Amino acid sequence: MLRACEVNRFAIGKRFAQRLVFHHHIVVLLNFGTPLRGRFLLRNMRSFVVISIRTVTMQWDVMAKPFIIGLGIVALLGVSVYMYNDSYAGEAAQPLVAYKMVEGFYTRYISGEIGYRDAEALSSQLKARIDAVRASSQWDGVDPVVCSAQAPSFVAVQKVTLDGVDEAHTILTSSVAGHRFEVFLAREDGTWKIDEVSCL
Repeated sequence: MLRACEVNRFAIGKRFAQRLVFHHHIVVLLNFGTPLRGRFLLRNMRSFVVISIRTVTMQWDVMAKPFIIGLGIVALLGVSVYMYNDSYAGEAAQPLVAYKMVEGFYTRYISGEIGYRDAEALSSQLKARIDAVRASSQWDGVDPVVCSAQAPSFVAVQKVTLDGVDEAHTILTSSVAGHRFEVFLAREDGTWKIDEVSCL
């Protein structure tokens, strides 16, 4: 009679433990109604631990892993969108970057603060062409940097137009009446440089 009672209580305790773990509750079972034998209590606790481990493992496989994988995918997409937006914003700002470079160079050049040989804003190829023009016996005194024999007191840079990823151009006017010239830009190692000056 006592054995049957123990078995019945074991079955009831097992089902009760399964329900508790399934609903994510931690319960300490101090008493099952009447005093139990030490062997039966040990067997019941072992069953409870096994059921708990199996249930938690099942819930990890079913819920936690997909959640973590989904969270990783969302984080990866977020980083990709951020990098794309940052790159797009950087490219969209390039005309303004080129504009400021041209304006800054000509402001310093016209004021006499800097010569063309020392200017980092000019490409090495353009410097070589300017040297060749000035050294030529046919040079008529027109400054190849500003396309004018008369030194202007200022220049005005028009809107910079991109001609590609690493090429652009703009038109400049000056204080000299009817004076205008075109400047072609090239980006070298991410830095815009004046690569050609064309007299109009």
